[in-house]
Amino acid sequence: MSTLTKINKPAWPGMLRPADIDFRHLVPGRVSGYIFGIIASNYSDGGIIASGCMSLAPVDPEKPIGHFRADIVEGGGRRRTLFVRISSPWPPAKSRMIASASAYLASKGIGCEEWIPRVDGKGPFIVDTKTFSVPVQFSLARFEDLKVIGTGRQELRELGTQIGRLHKFLKKMPLAASVKRRSAMRSRELSGVLSRLKKAVRTRDLRQGFSDRAGWIHKNRVFIDNLLREYRPDFRLSGDLRCQVVHGDLNVGNVLRSGKGIVFLDFEEMDHSYLPALADIAMAVERFIIFDEPGKGLLRDRMSSFIRAYMRETDSPFSRRAGIPAGGQIAAMIRQLDYHAVCVLLSMNEDERRAFPEEEWDKFILLESRSRRIETD
Repeated sequence: MSTLTKINKPAWPGMLRPADIDFRHLVPGRVSGYIFGIIASNYSDGGIIASGCMSLAPVDPEKPIGHFRADIVEGGGRRRTLFVRISSPWPPAKSRMIASASAYLASKGIGCEEWIPRVDGKGPFIVDTKTFSVPVQFSLARFEDLKVIGTGRQELRELGTQIGRLHKFLKKMPLAASVKRRSAMRSRELSGVLSRLKKAVRTRDLRQGFSDRAGWIHKNRVFIDNLLREYRPDFRLSGDLRCQVVHGDLNVGNVLRSGKGIVFLDFEEMDHSYLPALADIAMAVERFIIFDEPGKGLLRDRMSSFIRAYMRETDSPFSRRAGIPAGGQIAAMIRQLDYHAVCVLLSMNEDERRAFPEEEWDKFILLESRSRRIETD
């Protein structure tokens, strides 16, 4: 799930659109001081002057989880804008894997965020846990002027090309076997959620595990019935879709543009994403191409620009055919993503007692319904 929250009022409830990415919230002085201190000690040899710090969403000064834009002036007067992400700490094994994967991708020329070591030198990620009431971990994208990716032909071609390059290198990632094992574990966990949901719906008894969402489930029975019939926790829609390590969360806040090209951020889902490459492609289509309900001609143009660029760069999981390439395959995978997201929310609600606003659930119903346009247009 993306940690980015909506800024304006997007057409899709709870959905972040490209136009909504805007760092407009002031950051508490304690948090901005912490951010600039980490940047100064880990980034610039010549020292920096703090120019400004803004966040995508309001920040809790005691738990500064979020996405930030830090403006600095380096020695010599050069101004730079850096992208900073502070997240809750992950398990050590996951932290090491993400750090290793980021370093590997960077060595292949893929733009991605870097993780800052602990200030006490004992391991990656967690930085100065005494600064705030909760431990945090810190990553920094060392790129200038990060911006959202637009929907023009050239930008979509670049998006397709760079996702193709990302997949080409992830396919050979040294830690792929570990990702495959964790992905299988995640699939088994979600299969359990699916089985319990099937039983609860069949017996009309949602009290065990799903009582908090009983009303929502009843209200959206068509979606739930589709989910129960179609969802595959391993995303294997057909035997010919080969699996590999994928990013796992290519939403509009995690794929940005810098002066040096496209930058991929937030690899935490990759830890357990050994899936068909089509899963990443489908999310990119969902979030970058059909988000504003383009007309038939514009939809075909966007899809062609994006998919054909991807196909030129890597072994394609698509069939080649006239019109929109593999529209049915992409639409089916988009639905898997939306069913998967709802099952993850149900799992978190059931096992961890974590509540999410209803609009977070509703957006996946809307996305699932929009995906069917790709099959018919």
